[in-house]
Amino acid sequence: MPLFSSRKPKSVDGAPLRIDTVRKGEGFDDGTLWALLAGMVLFGSIHIGAWHFEFPTHADRMLWRCLTVYSVGCVFIALVAVFLQKAAKKARKEDADGRVGKALGCCGKFLYYTGLLLYVVARLVILVEMFRTLLYLPTDAYISSRTPYN
Repeated sequence: MPLFSSRKPKSVDGAPLRIDTVRKGEGFDDGTLWALLAGMVLFGSIHIGAWHFEFPTHADRMLWRCLTVYSVGCVFIALVAVFLQKAAKKARKEDADGRVGKALGCCGKFLYYTGLLLYVVARLVILVEMFRTLLYLPTDAYISSRTPYN
């Protein structure tokens, strides 16, 4: 079958093959949100495990600790943002003027986007810090035990 065929794809058990999980403008459903937040906590917790590792400087150690704690703690910021968004929807339905709903919605969006931006920055700094720490290893750490030059 050619790469760009005009025929429709075959069905599997009578159902056509398609991806219809992308909804335009609806955001995450609750299951996806909880899975994403749980993944953020687990991934950040792995890095908190390096709490007592050796770092080149005291500043590097404190930076690592602060950023890993934030990468776990920003889940709570995301939960507050989601709560504010849901409260804003409810307030818009009940309030004829809509000021309270708009204010709650703006606060929720600000928390969401600020927390997300800070999370991305924290993860990038942690990634750079991991490779930067390799520069400060002693030269003996780079000698393999399986080389014929030992």
